[in-house]
Amino acid sequence: MKQAFFSLICFLAFFIGSLAQTAETFDIATFQPPKGWQRQDKGGVVIFNTSDAQKGTFAIIMLFASGDSSGNAKNDFDGDWAEFIAGQFKVKGKPAFEPIEKKDGWDVISGGAAFENELGPSAVILSTYSGFGKTFSAAAVFNSQDNLPAIEAFAASIKLKKPEAKQQVKSNLPAGNQTKAASNGFAFTTSNFDDGWNSVVNEDWVEVTKGNIKVLLHYPNAVTGKYYPDSDEGIRAAWNSLIAPRYDNLQNYTAWFSTSDSPRPYVIAGELSDKQTGKRVYVVLFQKGNTGWIEIISPDKNTFINNFGVDNTTLNNYPDSKLFASLEKLADYNKFAIAAIDLKGKWSDKFSASFFNYNRSDGQYAGTNTIAIVINFNFTSATAYNWDGYSTNNAHSAGAAKTFKTKGSFKMINNWQMQFSDIQGKPKTYNAYFSCFKGGRILWLQDRDYNGYAAYGKVE
Repeated sequence: MKQAFFSLICFLAFFIGSLAQTAETFDIATFQPPKGWQRQDKGGVVIFNTSDAQKGTFAIIMLFASGDSSGNAKNDFDGDWAEFIAGQFKVKGKPAFEPIEKKDGWDVISGGAAFENELGPSAVILSTYSGFGKTFSAAAVFNSQDNLPAIEAFAASIKLKKPEAKQQVKSNLPAGNQTKAASNGFAFTTSNFDDGWNSVVNEDWVEVTKGNIKVLLHYPNAVTGKYYPDSDEGIRAAWNSLIAPRYDNLQNYTAWFSTSDSPRPYVIAGELSDKQTGKRVYVVLFQKGNTGWIEIISPDKNTFINNFGVDNTTLNNYPDSKLFASLEKLADYNKFAIAAIDLKGKWSDKFSASFFNYNRSDGQYAGTNTIAIVINFNFTSATAYNWDGYSTNNAHSAGAAKTFKTKGSFKMINNWQMQFSDIQGKPKTYNAYFSCFKGGRILWLQDRDYNGYAAYGKVE
C-alpha cells in the first residue's frame, strides 16, 4: 500500500499528459473519464467515484474549479489542501511532497497523506497547478490498489488549457525603486486592477504603480498616527518621517492645506533626489480624511499635474471638493484578495454610537441613547466557522441586550466573495477583501443584502 501510495504521487504530478482523444471537459481541463465510474457535478467540483461493497473498497477523483493564483505554487497548494482535503475529509496529518515540477508552463506541486475514515485506512493525493495567473487542483482518495490503474489512466489523460496571461504593466521607474512583496503569511500579495494600476504589499507601505508613476500608501506609524492640532506641525512631522529619510537635495518645496474644507486636505510637494538611485523626481505627499498619507512619485511636476490635475501652488483656501477625487481614490488600491487559509482565527468588529435626544415641542434635552454592537467570526478551519453577535441599546438608562450565535460551513465563491451557511438563521453571501497595515491585515466584509463594508481585526 505504501509503495503504491507514493507511486501515485508521481503519477499525479504528471497530470498534463496525453492519451487518446479526450471525451469530456471541465473548467480549463479536458480528460478521459474513468470507465464505469459515476460522475457528479457539484457547483465548482466534478467528482468521479466507484465502490465495491463486497470488497469494502472505494475511490474518488475530484477536479476543482480554477481560481486566481497567489503567484506561489506552495501557497496555492496549502490553500486548497486546507479547504478541500483537511476541511472536507478531516485529514489531520501533514502531506508528504514530491519536488515541484515544471510541466507545459505550469508549476505542479503534489502531496499526499494517509488517514483513517469509516471505511478504514485510506490515502489522499492533491496536485495543484500554478501558472498564467491561475491555479487548478485535482485530488484522488482511495483505500485499495484495485483502482490505481483507472486513477493513473485518468491522471495521464488530463490536459489544461492555458488561460490568456494578464498583461503586465511595465514600470518606467529605475530598477532600484522596485521593491519586493512582503507576504506576512497571506496568500495574496499583489492586485492587478482593471484600470491599469497594480498593487504590491511591502513592509512599510502598499506600493501602487502605473506607467512611470509610483504611489506609496504609507502605513501609520508612531509619528504619523499622532494627532496634531497644529496643521503646520503635522505636515512637518509627516514629511520628516516619511520623505526626508529616503531623499535629499530638496528644491521648490511647497506645503498647502485648506481650513475651509472638511476633512482638511493636505498637499506637500518638492523636487528631490532619490538616495538609492540618485534620480531626480517630483514627490507629492497627500492626505485627506481617512486616506492616510499617500506619497506620489513622478518623473517631474508636469507629469503629476497631467495625471491628477492638482497644482498646490495655485490653490486657495476654498478649493472645489471634487478636485482631490483622483488622489483620494489612490487609497482604494490597498485592497487584496482572500484565500480561505488566510482566515483561520477570530476576527472581531466593534461598533458603538451615542444619540442625543431633544423634544420637538420645546427643544429640551430628553436623554441619550447609546448603541453598542460586537460581531465575531471565528474561522475554525478553511471550511467551518462560529459566528456570534452581541448588541446593547441603552435608552434612558434602561438597557436591552441581545446575543446571537450560529455556526456552520463557509466557502470562498471566489477570492473576493464568501458564502456562509447560517447567519442568524439563513445563508449569507458577503463581498470581502483585505487591506494592509504594518505586520497585519484588516478583513472587510459587506453583507450583500446591505450597503457598506464593516472592518474586522484579528484578535486571536
